[in-house]
Amino acid sequence: MIAAVLEKLGFVLAVVILLGLKMVNTQEAVTAFPDAVLLGFFLAAYKKTETPLAA
Repeated sequence: MIAAVLEKLGFVLAVVILLGLKMVNTQEAVTAFPDAVLLGFFLAAYKKTETPLAA
């Protein structure tokens, strides 16, 4: 799950940076929206299933 979070985060950040630098237009940047939603879901699932270290 951590790998999925890192992959989605990397893509979303890259698109946001490219959008800020005006290297992609808004229509192209919208393609990152599903990945941002999945990132949120993965983070919520990770937070919910996080287990403490063995005592």
